Formats: sequence, structure tokens, C-alpha cells
Amino acid sequence: MLFIQAANDSILKPEMSVGMEKAIPNLTRGEVKASHWALWHTPVETNELVRNWFEQVVFGGKSKM
Repeated sequence: MLFIQAANDSILKPEMSVGMEKAIPNLTRGEVKASHWALWHTPVETNELVRNWFEQVVFGGKSKM
């Protein structure tokens, strides 16, 4: 699973994601310098994280799905 944190999100604050790895095995994290609407504010950076995750984890054989 991929989780992309918006570093400047005032709704889903970064500290709220601490410990997610305990509940979600094989979690991959990414972060963008954006507010709550990361895809709107940083579309290139956000989509790059998604693309890299697909290449490395999903298509690269690391996926447990």
C-alpha cells in the first residue's frame, strides 16, 4: 500500500500517520510539500510518487497483493 502525506495538511496532520506501519504491513510512504489537496497543488510530484511505487512495488515484484 502507498500512503502519500501532504506535509502542510492542516486536516490530516503528518503526526496522525505515526505508527501506520503497525496496522498496514508493507506500507510505502511518500511526502509532498502541499496542503490537503496534494493532487491539485503538486500534481507532478504526487503522480511521480505513484508512478515510482507502481514500477518498484507493483510491477517490480515486491507487491504482496
